[in-house]
Amino acid sequence: MKRLHEPADLAAAAAGLLDHLGPVTGLRAGLHPEHPHGVRLLDQTGRPYTDDVAPVDRIGAALGAPVDHQHHGPLSESMVTGTWQGTSVHASHLYSHVSDGAYPSKPCTDPADVLGRRLRALVPWLQQPWAQQAESVHVYDETGAPLVHVVLRTTDSLDEALGALLDATGPLQYRAERKHDDVAHGSVLLGDGTVVTASVITP
Repeated sequence: MKRLHEPADLAAAAAGLLDHLGPVTGLRAGLHPEHPHGVRLLDQTGRPYTDDVAPVDRIGAALGAPVDHQHHGPLSESMVTGTWQGTSVHASHLYSHVSDGAYPSKPCTDPADVLGRRLRALVPWLQQPWAQQAESVHVYDETGAPLVHVVLRTTDSLDEALGALLDATGPLQYRAERKHDDVAHGSVLLGDGTVVTASVITP
């Protein structure tokens, strides 16, 4: 696919919107350089959608766009698409009405402005050469534990691409045993406790 955005620009735009949302909790930020909607915000609180707890409504108000509500069997979805300072944003909330099928199993709990600060701190990191191969970057937490997940798509050596990402991120490395020729996995632990995981795949 054609590259439509730069990851660092998407991170800066998402951080600005999250700052605007302030104390709203439960959001996960996805940066997608090759997708028309470069920023995707997912409400992953694992709670039913109500008027008093409605991050997607607040995002819609910030974007000046209406929220669409849909039902898919046991799942309810609320979504909105709009533009924030020139960047296309898609936000959604998905909730399971089945008690034993909670989604997500580990909800996000950080306030939006905290997530925004984390994204802004990642901007210099996303300006490094490895980011030119990034297909997606997700920044989120699982019950307060900060996480970043990166997917790279490359025609280069998978292990070299993974090594370049991990080496640029931090010194503590874990490399998963290669089980497939077309995918490699690894992770590093940053000094602030953030776990950065990476998956590198071939086209």
